[in-house]
Amino acid sequence: MKNFITTSLLHSANLGVRAICARVNDAHAAGRTIARDYHASIRFALVALWLGSIPAIAHAGIWNGGLCNIYQQVLDNELLEIVSLSGLVGALVAWLLDDGHSKIKAMILKGMVGTLGIINAPLLWAQVFNHGAACSGSM
Repeated sequence: MKNFITTSLLHSANLGVRAICARVNDAHAAGRTIARDYHASIRFALVALWLGSIPAIAHAGIWNGGLCNIYQQVLDNELLEIVSLSGLVGALVAWLLDDGHSKIKAMILKGMVGTLGIINAPLLWAQVFNHGAACSGSM
């Protein structure tokens, strides 16, 4: 009788574990389906969240410390601003016109666009809102 109870409990535990594993696999598959189907929407939502946090970052003083010094020394020059913005536009156009055959080239172009986008964020912010985001202390 004792052997039957132990076997029955092990069988029940095994069924329970299998059921939980099946539900976890179902949830994983559903998550992958959502990520696949709504990839662009999720990406746009994350970009909107990041862009929406720019004022909070500026109020936190991130642009008023070491980044302010870099900004003043490097990008506070109109010629360098034009060259940097032109590089951003050129990298963005090259990335959009890429044929997609070379993953290394695509990653390099994405890196260039991302880096130049971050570097030019205060410049673009100042142009759009007519108020500098860097080295001002407030928005």
